[in-house]
Amino acid sequence: MLAPRLLWGATLLVGAALPAAAATYTVGPAGRDFTQLHQVAPILGPGDLVLVDGGFTYQPVLFTHDGTAAEPIVVRGVRSAAGARPVVSGGTNTIEIQADHFVLEGFEVTAGSFRCIFHHADQVTVRDVYVHSCPAHGILSADEDSGSLTLEHCEVAWCGNGSSQHSIYVTSDQNAHPGSVFRMRHCYVHDGTGGNLVKSRAERNEIHYNWFEGSRYHILELIGPDEDAVTPPAGIREDSDVVGNVLIHKAYDPPGPQGPFDGNFYFVRAGSDIRCDDGGWNSTRGRYRFAHNTFVRTTTANGSHLFRPFGYLQTLEMHGNVFWSNATGAMGLVRADAGEACWTDGVQILGSHNWVETGTSSIPSGWSNTYSGASPGFEDAAALDFRPAVASPLLDRLAVAPPTFPPDLGFPDGHWPPLHEPARAALPGAPAWPRGNLGGYDVGALERPGPLFVDGFENGSLSRWSAAAPGL
Repeated sequence: MLAPRLLWGATLLVGAALPAAAATYTVGPAGRDFTQLHQVAPILGPGDLVLVDGGFTYQPVLFTHDGTAAEPIVVRGVRSAAGARPVVSGGTNTIEIQADHFVLEGFEVTAGSFRCIFHHADQVTVRDVYVHSCPAHGILSADEDSGSLTLEHCEVAWCGNGSSQHSIYVTSDQNAHPGSVFRMRHCYVHDGTGGNLVKSRAERNEIHYNWFEGSRYHILELIGPDEDAVTPPAGIREDSDVVGNVLIHKAYDPPGPQGPFDGNFYFVRAGSDIRCDDGGWNSTRGRYRFAHNTFVRTTTANGSHLFRPFGYLQTLEMHGNVFWSNATGAMGLVRADAGEACWTDGVQILGSHNWVETGTSSIPSGWSNTYSGASPGFEDAAALDFRPAVASPLLDRLAVAPPTFPPDLGFPDGHWPPLHEPARAALPGAPAWPRGNLGGYDVGALERPGPLFVDGFENGSLSRWSAAAPGL
């Protein structure tokens, strides 16, 4: 039975209404309140919960009704007995979210001809969602009206097209929603069919504990707003904090007409997608911080540099990262082509406790405590197990927080210490792996594990960490 949206009080004046009561609605092919999501979308209000039967396919849907900060609207897929999510498929925009304070979780979304998920609102969370086989954009934000977006425990695969449609492409409207943040954590994004794996024009990016693998172009492109669409307020700076991720460039042949791809592009472009000598008009002028990430190139050619500063930016920090190619030849680290990048305060690159392959070129002069060698000593690189092995040179290199720029150039609220590890899979409904600290943090995204023990996870699962590890 449908729960009423309005409750009328007999003791109140005629026409006076009590606050709307939150309702729970069910969606499924039989015996439910509705058979399709688009039937329930127009009646939703703050605090409402929609439960959708898994194992069935539903038509595209547009959500336009807002929740509130205290009472978000939650649309949740309920897995079938066989573990299948509900599938939403097709349309130009398979799922469009124009509703603020909205949570979407537990779905499979596929085959949208232009956008599988279209983000067009503020304070939106997309959790435990599998987005795949989208011939254009996988997840796309609108230039106008988009605010804070959180992606967590999601998998995005086989999305993108050409050079301008991406697996994940987000932005924030800094006029409508100043201070917005794009948070992405515990996700698995892989095998893009074009574009970048993540392109962000958001005011602030917090990209933590994800596994990225297989991109046609950049794995991460972190640039300023598209001023052809929205002119941001003067003086706004866009910053990015990238912590605890695995990033792999590889050769692969994705489904569809594009490919094969050789995996020899840059890992990160930061600042703008317009060269400095062309004006760099959509530059972030921002601060970039990369800490405890593992960068790996698996192709047989040397490939391009890892970092590609572009347009105008202010600072670049790199601490506790691994940079390695398991193919022949080392890579260049930071590209410095004349006319591509301009620095608002002169070149400001700081780094510490990074490990690089012997022969790596273009290492910034501002780095300190740099480690190098022929091999980082991974447990099993061929099997993509990038944990340090017993005798790895990565072990226990960082016991204290890394250095930073002076306050006038320091990164604001950088994430430290690393608390979790990325996984080559989304982990729906489960806590992320905690990261231990057995005498100092290892370099890279993954820590050398200790003995197994039950660590107090709510689901009683086993951790990889010793009970003696501090902080757990």
